[in-house]
Amino acid sequence: MSDSTTVSMQELIEEGFVDQAISHFQRLRRDPILGKVILQYRDMAKGGDGGTLHFGPDANKNCTCREHNYSGYPNEFFAHICKEMGWTDAELQEAFSPGSTGPFGMVKEKEDS
Repeated sequence: MSDSTTVSMQELIEEGFVDQAISHFQRLRRDPILGKVILQYRDMAKGGDGGTLHFGPDANKNCTCREHNYSGYPNEFFAHICKEMGWTDAELQEAFSPGSTGPFGMVKEKEDS
């Protein structure tokens, strides 16, 4: 990857980071931590910082997910991963609907009518 502070989407694709991220999250489909990751990625796809991690290199300063793990990554990276993983509004709504298996592969109970 380049030494610049901003990374291009093309660099992330060429260096294999996009494919690595997708493969990694596919392996985590049944892991409860994935719910937090989905929220972080969706936030960063919209230009957010992914939230505070409550730890960091400076004990007096909490760092953000983006600052600590993804410094310089474009919003497009997170949007692409969200799309590929099905973490869009419509897909998540469907995943959490009654009777679905949910994003973590767990069967949801049907709501009583």
